[in-house]
Amino acid sequence: TGNVFKRAGDLRLTDLQTTTGAGVRYNTPFGALRVDVGFKLRPPTINGQRQRGWEYHLNIGEAF
Repeated sequence: TGNVFKRAGDLRLTDLQTTTGAGVRYNTPFGALRVDVGFKLRPPTINGQRQRGWEYHLNIGEAF
């Protein structure tokens, strides 16, 4: 659960987004290959269009 706001004063608990998902890691000589898939539990509507209900992230290297 989370979101991004321009200023700390803009934070509203009702604007937090909740997701669920899973990921896979595979160690390579260059670093971990990471593939994550997340599903938005309540996809928001922006400019009259409902956002896609899922997202993916592909990366090479550690998250932190």
